[in-house]
Formats: sequence, C-alpha cells, structure tokens
Amino acid sequence: MKRFACPYAWCTKRFTQKGAVSVHVRIHAGDRPFGCSFCSKKFTQKSNATKHEHTKHTAEIRAKRRDAAAAADAADAASDDADDDADHDGDSDVNPDVHACRTSDGPAAAAQDGADDLDSSDDADDSDDDRDLAS
Repeated sequence: MKRFACPYAWCTKRFTQKGAVSVHVRIHAGDRPFGCSFCSKKFTQKSNATKHEHTKHTAEIRAKRRDAAAAADAADAASDDADDDADHDGDSDVNPDVHACRTSDGPAAAAQDGADDLDSSDDADDSDDDRDLAS
C-alpha cells in the first residue's frame, strides 16, 4: 500500500517509502544537489550523477585513476627511499642469505649451477634414446 503522498497538491504520486517522497520532491523543487565531477551538469539523485560520469566521462575517470595511482606510487617510492636511507646507517641488519640470490656467488647461484649440470646430462641421455629409436 502506498501510504506516502507527494506534498504538492496537483501531483498524484504516492510511494511506499518516506525517503522516496523526499527524492521525488526534488523534481518539483528544482533541487539538484548532485553534480558531475567533470562538467556542470547536476542531478536530483546521486546514482544518476554516477551513471552520467561513467557513461559520458569514461576517459576522464581513467585519467584521474591513473594520476591517483601514479601519485600513490611516487609516495610509496619516496617512503621506501626514506626507509632505505634509515636502513643503511652502518649498522646493517640485512641477512646475507636473503640477498644471496642477487649475486652470482651465493647459495642460489650454486644451486642453479648444479641444476644446469643435471640438465646437460639429461640432454645427453635423451640423445642416446633418440638414436636407439631411429635404428
């Protein structure tokens, strides 16, 4: 049952929810509180403003997101640089095993060298198998 009526006497609209009346009254009052972030267009409902922005200003939204992401990345990089400067004060507590994979003489490099040796021996065995199949 639609209990809530529009307060304008000449309007016959009725609603099931009181909030819907408030939204409807904006039409009669000319109240458009929700504006587009990119142009001067205004709307009676926030959902209509959002829909307008997403359909008419897609490129601007993407550019705004890109700029925000770039600014966040720059801020992260600046804080990382500040953290790095604080870490390299002479009292390094860096675990050498963690950074060994970045050098050619660390444990990870030795493990990789051993893996390379295994790969080459496997290749030699495979070539013998191919010759057996060919005869």
